[in-house]
Amino acid sequence: MMYLVLTALLALNVSAEIINAFVTVETSLTKSNNTLTLASGDVYTSLQKSLEDPKTKENASIWQPKAAQVKALTEKLSAHIEGLKERVKKTSGYEPGQSDSTGWYNNLESPTRIMDTEGEGEKLRNALEQYKKNILAIDPAIAAEFGNNLPINTEQPKSTTGNTSQTWSSAYFHMTPSIAAVTILSKFQNDVKNTENKVASFCLKKISGVIYTLDKFEPLVSTTSTYLMPGEQMEVKAGLGAFNAAVKPTVTIDGRPVAVNENGVAETKFNVGGSGTRKMTVKVQYLNPNSGKTEVIDKVIEYTVGTPAGVAVSPDKMNVLYIGVENPLTITAGAGSEKVNAQFT
Repeated sequence: MMYLVLTALLALNVSAEIINAFVTVETSLTKSNNTLTLASGDVYTSLQKSLEDPKTKENASIWQPKAAQVKALTEKLSAHIEGLKERVKKTSGYEPGQSDSTGWYNNLESPTRIMDTEGEGEKLRNALEQYKKNILAIDPAIAAEFGNNLPINTEQPKSTTGNTSQTWSSAYFHMTPSIAAVTILSKFQNDVKNTENKVASFCLKKISGVIYTLDKFEPLVSTTSTYLMPGEQMEVKAGLGAFNAAVKPTVTIDGRPVAVNENGVAETKFNVGGSGTRKMTVKVQYLNPNSGKTEVIDKVIEYTVGTPAGVAVSPDKMNVLYIGVENPLTITAGAGSEKVNAQFT
């Protein structure tokens, strides 16, 4: 009887502000967990595509099954944690059909009994530690990459009161409001899903990197000249460029970086120097989705800077001009007719 009275008094001391803070964190963690699930799903889709692609099938046949192990281990532990959350909520009075289903937030008895007294907390700790061991045991490369930095911490929390006899489960769940216990469980669930995403992404990178979808298309058109004289030949080259907007190339022109626009094209303008034949080096660096490696293409472009010619005027019929009659003249300038304006005074 005294225990029930004490529990009720402690529940009254949990302020609404603290409860609301836990509700906010729990909502955020739930959204984060859903986002991680979707992100890992994209990784598994890319892994499956790699397995079906002849260019990556050999490596994918090694790493796709390892990622599948990560997925299976994660789904099992995540489902176990989800079950604990639902159990704490229901035994605390959670009724999803009620319009106001917040009355279970302050319950202190259910988390203490389930997670601490009945030992579910220690079972969870053991499951988290075993999950880490199983993940690292999948492949030596995974162990080397994540041996010291998997986002799962099962160390004993330090007691703020100096209680050295406190267990891991009691530190997290003893006399803890139900909403806080559920939030803590969601945090461990988030750690597991984060681990899954990191390791599955690592497996994908070991194959060939992410399979990028071509989602941007740009017509590529070039001509031999933009100005021709009658009788000269015009040469046109046209094609279609396709790329992924998230993976833009890096372009330099004569060593100067040039920004790439949303269509994947680098554009620049400059004033040319003196007359004669000139060369310009264009370097394009990009990620090859087939090999997962960065590759570079160099191309040298030649162009000619002309020298403006003088102006020549010559009479067509005779070397003498007469007043009162037509005197045809031919004017020659080093530019097209649209750029020449002749006046006679």
